[in-house]
Amino acid sequence: MQVGNTVMDDYILGILWSIGSLVKEGYSEYFVVRHKDRYYSDFLKEAFKLTKSVYPIQEKTKKYYCIKIPYDFVREILEENGWVNRWGEERSYPIYVENHADFLRAYLEIHSSLDYCTSYSGKRKYYRLRWRIYGNQKLIEQINEILYIEIGITSHKPQSTVNEKTTYLSLTNLQEIKKIIEYIEGEPKSANWWEEVEEYLSNPKLNSLK
Repeated sequence: MQVGNTVMDDYILGILWSIGSLVKEGYSEYFVVRHKDRYYSDFLKEAFKLTKSVYPIQEKTKKYYCIKIPYDFVREILEENGWVNRWGEERSYPIYVENHADFLRAYLEIHSSLDYCTSYSGKRKYYRLRWRIYGNQKLIEQINEILYIEIGITSHKPQSTVNEKTTYLSLTNLQEIKKIIEYIEGEPKSANWWEEVEEYLSNPKLNSLK
């Protein structure tokens, strides 16, 4: 889809879907995107040729970078894909995605985390890589299904978080993690996130945590 001079590809849709909110200011409507990594706001500013500047906001100890996109720029693609507010009771995967890898690259950069979990080999304790992917239950179930269909990843049962609205997939099989990373790898991308991924993949097992 073309919006002015902007080609609305699935990576852009993934960012909008992941961290965008509809905000009304008087008679104007904006789609506001914010994240701790300034990359996303800078990327959208360039993609949409926006004149408004990226601006920071501080919430307690966290700093976010934001960009306001006129809602008319993205209204059609969001509404035809069934977008609902991030705090809605049920959020689904977009209806029309041509390149799942592009959409998922944006979504997983934003809504997943890598760390280590405790494991045992006999009586020996060690720590192995864990990748958790977060989202509304229906959305996570759909991502689970897409990963199975697209690259044969074993279906995982979504687990609940404290707020019960958010669920997550927990992946600890190193080969599956690498397979997903290889599947979504491409351009554009957040350099910060991919550097972190590279560091974790170079140390998938640890004898102790610092």
